[in-house]
Amino acid sequence: MLVSGWLRDGMPRRERGRAPVYRRPETKALKAINSLAGILEAVKGTELGAGDAAEIARALKGRGLLEGYTDQAEPGGIDLISYLREFWDYDKSPYVRYQKAHNHSIGRRYCYEAGKRVDQYWKEWFQGFKLEGIARKDIKDFSLILAELGFSAGYTNMILNSGAIPLAYAAREEIIPKNPVDNLERFTDDSPGRGCLTPEEAELVFSSPWPDKRAYAGNMLAMTSGLRHGEIIALTRADIDPEKPILHIRHSWSGKDDLKCPKNGEARKDLPEEEIV
Repeated sequence: MLVSGWLRDGMPRRERGRAPVYRRPETKALKAINSLAGILEAVKGTELGAGDAAEIARALKGRGLLEGYTDQAEPGGIDLISYLREFWDYDKSPYVRYQKAHNHSIGRRYCYEAGKRVDQYWKEWFQGFKLEGIARKDIKDFSLILAELGFSAGYTNMILNSGAIPLAYAAREEIIPKNPVDNLERFTDDSPGRGCLTPEEAELVFSSPWPDKRAYAGNMLAMTSGLRHGEIIALTRADIDPEKPILHIRHSWSGKDDLKCPKNGEARKDLPEEEIV
């Protein structure tokens, strides 16, 4: 960098009129390269390798003249779909390791579903893109295509997040210069909510015949306690307090994770309504 500065600005001179450190000969080549046309001619006429091209790009980027570039030797130059797949690989992802190291809850099923959405939707649209080469307009166009597929706003946002979360992480880790999905507007769900059964409707449901007693007990527990589906499936006999009417919610269950911590990350107790203060 020091020498390239001398080539650009001239060699430094000693103070108080002393002889220069080095008197550079004013050659025709040096005069020619100091002009834009000369620089372009030098780049076009010189045999350059991938490393040389990366050096030129880095110099321009360092002066703020180039926002980003794709270099195969750097993380930002990797294939976008390969990056997304590895990001959601529970056993290989640096993002997952970071989340677990900070005791943030992240499950295998969550990563599996996100990776599946990458293969189902992102792969078709972004096949051949480089991680650093993706632009905000590409994501915006992709979101408009998703909007035409007729999915709910919630599911469309989940598809977008399968790529948006990894891209935001890449920007935070300075793998890419900026986040192309920053402040990208998500879709708003204006459909009516699912709602819930009225007490009369719930009474009709539970007064009807239930062929599976386990399903009846699980749904009754969900109605009276608000437990999640995975938390109910994960219950064991040991979670029932033998002396007090207390149910300990220590685990949740999914097909990818088996037993895991509940969604809030902490075990808790479920008390009968008359004991809740």
